Amino acid sequence: MLACMLASAAALGGCRTAPAATSPDTASTATAAQESSMTAVATPITAEEIGRRVLKLIDSIRSARDLAPEHIAQQTGLEVERNASDPHLYGFGGSLSEDWMYNLVSTPQKQGEAPTSLRFSFDDQTDGGNGDPAEICGLDFQDYRAALTAAGFDFKPMQGRRGIDAWYFTRGDVGVTAYTHGNADPAKGKACISKLIISAYA
Repeated sequence: MLACMLASAAALGGCRTAPAATSPDTASTATAAQESSMTAVATPITAEEIGRRVLKLIDSIRSARDLAPEHIAQQTGLEVERNASDPHLYGFGGSLSEDWMYNLVSTPQKQGEAPTSLRFSFDDQTDGGNGDPAEICGLDFQDYRAALTAAGFDFKPMQGRRGIDAWYFTRGDVGVTAYTHGNADPAKGKACISKLIISAYA
C-alpha cells in the first residue's frame, strides 16, 4: 500500500489494495519497492492515535524544512520509508482494520524537488468504498479543529459550487486543508476526517 502511495504521491487520490497484516511481534522493514505498513510501534495503532500523532507533527511545523522525513519520524514516533528512486518521496502507512488503512506521504510538485506539502489520509480498502467511517472517527472533525485552533491556527471553510468542499487552517507559513468523509458537514452532525493536506510555504 505505501509503495503505491509513494509512486502516486503527486495525485490527490489514494491507492487501494489488500491491507497488510500487522502483529505485535512483526515489524515491516520492506523498502519502497515493496508493499508494506511501516510503524515504529509494537502494537496495532488506532485512528485516534495516528490522528494525535499527526496533529503533534502539524503543531511542530514552522517551515518546509519541518516536512523532512527525520522530523516526521521524530514527531510521530513512526518509521518513515523513502522511495528508492527519489529520496523526496517518503512516508509511512499501516492497517487500521480489514477495511481501512492510514497513509502519510510527501507530495513534491516536481520529481527530484523537496516537497512543500504532505498528504495524510484514511483509505477505504473495501470494494465499492463501503467501509464504515466510524472506524476512522476516533477523532472527528471537531476534535481536529479544536486541536488546530488551540495550536494557533485560524480556520475558514472553502466554498465550492455545491457548498463547502473543505476547511482551511492557517498559522504563519503553514496551511492545513481538511476534508471530511463523504463531504459531511460538521455543522449537521459528526463528521469524520478523510484527508489532510499539510503545506508549508517557506
